[in-house]
Amino acid sequence: MTVVYVILGILAIYILICLLLIISGIRESKDIPKGTVSIVLGCPVIDNEPCNMLKQRCDRAKKYLEENPGTVCILSGGKGADGRLSEAQAMFNYLTDKGVSPDRLIKEDNSTTTKENMIFSKRILEQCNGSDEAVIITSSFHQFRSQILAKRYGLKPYSLYSRVSPSSVVKNYLREIVVLPGLLKK
Repeated sequence: MTVVYVILGILAIYILICLLLIISGIRESKDIPKGTVSIVLGCPVIDNEPCNMLKQRCDRAKKYLEENPGTVCILSGGKGADGRLSEAQAMFNYLTDKGVSPDRLIKEDNSTTTKENMIFSKRILEQCNGSDEAVIITSSFHQFRSQILAKRYGLKPYSLYSRVSPSSVVKNYLREIVVLPGLLKK
């Protein structure tokens, strides 16, 4: 029985450390240079519509674009398992329906992971303005991982986040806890 308690104790400590790391990443950057290009990270599209979490990310991007006239936004996300509409296209449709000029939106629709979001968006960013600075817009729970990957793949990231609905908090934080060890060992 003692072995079980030791294993449960180690697991509890591991989960606590992961949660502390993830929560430590939930903060918005201060003093973002005016006109810094933003990158919105995709998430599922359901029946050709952005899921609620993706809408929240897009709403945060719209606010950033309104605060920074003249800058552009990279919408990063490829096609999901159903292969019908890319996350980038769903974000594009949503934002243009909300009044954002299509001229301010760049679709990156090849990525299928957060790692690929960073790699492919960096290529677009370099072509766009030659900079390595970008504002990463994603959900709060996803900021820690996205910041690590952005830096790993050559971006100087600033962060803005969208809140997460209470009904999805547990599922999303658990997913981050599961993927965190693989991220940190690389």
